[in-house]
Amino acid sequence: MKRFWIICWAVLGFCLTALPVTASTPPAFRVGNDLYIMGLELYATELVPIVHDITDIRRNLRANRCGVVRVNRLEELRLSVGNEVVVNGRLYGSINITNQIIANSQPQCQSDGTLTSDDTGSATRNFLNDRKPLATLADETVHGLDIIDTLAIPGFQPSERVEIHYHRNILAYHRVNGCGYIQDDSDGETIGNALTLKLSTGDQSISMSSLPTLTHPPLCRADGESWVYYPPPHP
Repeated sequence: MKRFWIICWAVLGFCLTALPVTASTPPAFRVGNDLYIMGLELYATELVPIVHDITDIRRNLRANRCGVVRVNRLEELRLSVGNEVVVNGRLYGSINITNQIIANSQPQCQSDGTLTSDDTGSATRNFLNDRKPLATLADETVHGLDIIDTLAIPGFQPSERVEIHYHRNILAYHRVNGCGYIQDDSDGETIGNALTLKLSTGDQSISMSSLPTLTHPPLCRADGESWVYYPPPHP
C-alpha cells in the first residue's frame, strides 16, 4: 500500500510538505453520503469557511384560526435575512426576508380569530393591516448573519394546508484534518447543491452534481506528530 507522509509542525499547526492529489484521486468526491474535499494541506488543522447553497427545502404546515402560517425555530435551518421563501407556489410567489418585515415580536392569534399585538412598529402594522409577512430574529447571529427565528405569513383560510419552500445560503466552518482534506458527513439537505470554499488563496466553487462517487474513502492516521495518508481504495 502506497502511503504519503505529512510532517506537521505542531507549534504552528500547519504542514510543511504538500499532500499530492493523484490522478486516481479527484479533488472532491462523494463516498455514500459523505463529501470529501482534497488538496487543502495549506490549511491543515484550520477551520475553513464554506458557503453552502441550499435549495428546495420543504415544509407542510397548516394556517391557524387567524389564517396565519407560522414557521417557528427557523434558526435551526439557518434561514437568514435576504433568503428566499416560496409559499404554495402561489399567492405570495417568493418572499425575500428584508429588514422591512423584521419586528420585535409576533402578533398573537386570539380565540375569536383576530390578531393583536403590543408592537406598534411599521412592520407589525403592515402585517395587521395589509397582511404582509412578518419575521422576528433569533437572539444571536450565526457567523455574523441575522438568523430568522419565526416567520409569520398571513392571508390564508383558517386551517388551510400550506407548503412552503426555502432557498438559502448558509456559512459553516469545516476543519481540515492533518492530511489536508475535509470530510463532511452531513446529509444532502445540509450540504446543498453547490459549495464555495472561502480560502485565503481565493474562492473555490464546487458543484455537487458534477462530483464523482467513489466506493472507498481515504484514510488519515496519526503517527506521533505526523499524519499518514492512505488514498482510496485502501485495504
